[in-house]
Amino acid sequence: MASREELAAAREPMAFFRHDSNASHDDKCQRLILRRGYDGYGRWWILCEYLASSTGHHVSFQTDEDAKILARVLGFGTGGAFDDLMAMEDCKAFVSDLIDLKLLECDENGYLQSVRMQKNALYFGQQRANGRKGGRPRKNKASEDSAAREV
Repeated sequence: MASREELAAAREPMAFFRHDSNASHDDKCQRLILRRGYDGYGRWWILCEYLASSTGHHVSFQTDEDAKILARVLGFGTGGAFDDLMAMEDCKAFVSDLIDLKLLECDENGYLQSVRMQKNALYFGQQRANGRKGGRPRKNKASEDSAAREV
């Protein structure tokens, strides 16, 4: 079980995250490529980067405004007269596919998150928390040193 300090550190944005070199061979990613092509696969990784850089590693997807923001992040839209509306609809369909493929989850509060990204965040949170402990004296260090000198 992760400590409170590790969980707090895990919420911080990540500068990078682990990415398997054979991720495109994963069944979920293969299905994404079949449904959405390599554009969809690229958008998936852009979304992963967006999640990694977000505090808490989740993004709101409750309103049309949220969909519009995510659509812009993911590069949906053609620049036409109905661009925002079409981009939002394309983004909603894309997110629906990601949820169907179990690459994403939508929690009860309307936030999108990735189980894999949460695991990455926890790993880095543990590393950060341990790094912040570096250089601190151990609680019993002074008593160990004095016991060693007495012998």
